[in-house]
Amino acid sequence: MLDAAEAEAVVICLRAAAGGSVEGVEEAAARVLSRLEPMLPANMRPGVAALSASTAKLESRGEAVDRAVLVEVSRGCRESEQLTFSYRDGGGRESDRRVEPYRVVNAGRRWYLVAREPLRDEWRTFRMDRIGSPRLTGHVFQRDDPPDAVALVHAAITTSPYRYQARVELDAPLTMIAELVPATVGVLEAIDDHTTMLTTGGDNLDYLAMHIAMLDVGFRVHEPRRCASGLPCLRRDLLPLVDQAAVVGRVELRALFLLLPLGLTLFLQCLAGLLGRRLLR
Repeated sequence: MLDAAEAEAVVICLRAAAGGSVEGVEEAAARVLSRLEPMLPANMRPGVAALSASTAKLESRGEAVDRAVLVEVSRGCRESEQLTFSYRDGGGRESDRRVEPYRVVNAGRRWYLVAREPLRDEWRTFRMDRIGSPRLTGHVFQRDDPPDAVALVHAAITTSPYRYQARVELDAPLTMIAELVPATVGVLEAIDDHTTMLTTGGDNLDYLAMHIAMLDVGFRVHEPRRCASGLPCLRRDLLPLVDQAAVVGRVELRALFLLLPLGLTLFLQCLAGLLGRRLLR
């Protein structure tokens, strides 16, 4: 029999599963919830019923993973059995793959398979929502020195897909930077109690530079070298403007940041113009 904490945990997990990132579990989760309450002792039912009736989940965008795909791939990981499937890359191109599956990693809305491709002799990550018709082959393999699956996925979604990769030493502790940089944006490593290394990526150097400057901490750029001299100057020139943000309405400043993808120069020009108009009033 479940205790109160275990029953509440089951309800929370089932509510999260309904409408989540895996297709085909919503109805099953709802059925389990409906059957759970009558099976519990009377003193646990009010709390469980409150959780079940009062919680809701905002539906996320994006393609969900088929439950059957998730189960079949997970079986391959557990049994160390080679797996074949069709795969659609980011450009929509289809290809047939044969892999040695290792781990399934959940990163928020997305699920990833970490596997070794024997023909290429390399470890790869595959988005699970792009995998089709997975099939176990019956060929069992032995893993030799597998990688850290979570670290491999983390790097794949924060740096590897982008044109530019940046490594920046930040003059702030890891706990502070972790509140400013989501796990899906960059990899953080503590250098010591007061310094953190940020590894991140982007297709636009201006956009990367702005994000680093807006952290409002001292920094030293290790990579790419072409930014090492320009970013300190950017921070020196930008922060005096940002320090005057109290002069700018919060709504206007927030709207202004929507210009960032259009280029750093345009952003700075508009920010300086807005501040100038406010200061002249």
